[in-house]
Amino acid sequence: MGKHLPGRATPAQRGYGKRHQELRAQWAPYVAAGRVDCSAPLCMVEESGGTRRIGRNDEWDLGHDETDRRKYAGPQHQECNRGQSRRSPARVTPSVDPSAPFDASAWG
Repeated sequence: MGKHLPGRATPAQRGYGKRHQELRAQWAPYVAAGRVDCSAPLCMVEESGGTRRIGRNDEWDLGHDETDRRKYAGPQHQECNRGQSRRSPARVTPSVDPSAPFDASAWG
């Protein structure tokens, strides 16, 4: 994990807390054995002529669901996971509190 920058949400607030680490640890032996395909909807590695399979020595992330960061999509090549916001035509900004009422005046 990267270091925490002042003014930025903590790793746990961004969805990388204990649950994330435990789930990543569960996937790690399967990825290390070369038995897992990238779960990104658009695999950048596959698009550039590679394979969707995450190689034994490839860097990988545990990807979040693109529409609900409380859910996980599964292992993804780092390139696929970290490039998602650049590829997406409309960036999805996760809500800090999904249960909070929508205040239209805040946008106007």
